Amino acid sequence: SNLPRSERQEMLEREKPEISLAERADLLGISRSSLYYEPVGPSGQEISIKRRIDEIYTRYPFYGSRRMTVVLCREGRSISRPTVQQYMREMQIAGIAPGPNTSAGTFRFCRVKTAELRRFYPTSL
Repeated sequence: SNLPRSERQEMLEREKPEISLAERADLLGISRSSLYYEPVGPSGQEISIKRRIDEIYTRYPFYGSRRMTVVLCREGRSISRPTVQQYMREMQIAGIAPGPNTSAGTFRFCRVKTAELRRFYPTSL
């Protein structure tokens, strides 16, 4: 079917006893098991950890998942680094870190006997 899954699920009428739920799901191209799934919200512990990660990140935006895990463990929270990574991805935050040295090909340093540095700029295109 060309309709999005959410629209096909809305088309499913649960109160019609003429056709079984399994047959209706099959006709709409929806797996029957997904009809019974109800999403579970985040736990209170997860919310408190995410709040603490946000507080730490606000104060230290250069902390990545490794440093964040160490800080949380020192505070007495038992949490693994992959969990911290997942929470940081969900919160769309990442530690500020230097990027790759993209200017390495634009100039070169040559050592001169007098210990001064001279830049060599390649010819312009």
